[in-house]
Parts: sequence; C-alpha cells; structure tokens
Amino acid sequence: AGFKKTVVDRELYTLQYADVRALMAELQAIGATDARRDRPRGLMGRKRWNALNAAYPRNTHGIDSSWEVINAMAFRPSQDPATAEDGVVAVIDATHIPRRYRP
Repeated sequence: AGFKKTVVDRELYTLQYADVRALMAELQAIGATDARRDRPRGLMGRKRWNALNAAYPRNTHGIDSSWEVINAMAFRPSQDPATAEDGVVAVIDATHIPRRYRP
C-alpha cells in the first residue's frame, strides 16, 4: 500500500480497586463486555460470583487490574506535493469503516 513510516506504541495501565465489586462496577460503566459467542448467558449466581471473587489475588490496597493498549499507525507519502505541505498524509472516508453491532 506504499506505507513508509510505521509506529507501534504499547502502554500498560494498572488501576487499583478496593474489591472485585468496585472493578466490576467500573467495567460495566465503561460498557466492557464478554464478546465471546459461547459466553455464559444470564445473571451470575452466588456460586459463580464467589468463585470469581476468590480467584482475584489481593494485596494491601485491594486488587489490581491491568490493561494493555496497543496503538499502530502507518503513514503513506502523499503523491501531491501541495497536500504533503499541508501535513495531510491520507484521507479516509468514515462511511467506509464497518460498524460492529452487538445482537
């Protein structure tokens, strides 16, 4: 595709929570879900909740949760010198980006 410069950045974020309930509340607030098709459906019962709660390692401040964020960028030199001088490398029409709908 003619890309010349590629950049990949990796950031690891770790946040601290008082308990599993606080972590789950934040995950729900940001809309994080289990995207697997074969995930268990329905509400989590007491038995599953207790197993989940017991599985999280604890330390002096509660529990840690980490996220790895990877950003990848690639730049293609412009064929038009006037466009390159303006700093525009590529234009992507957002209507061509497919959307993912959850059932």
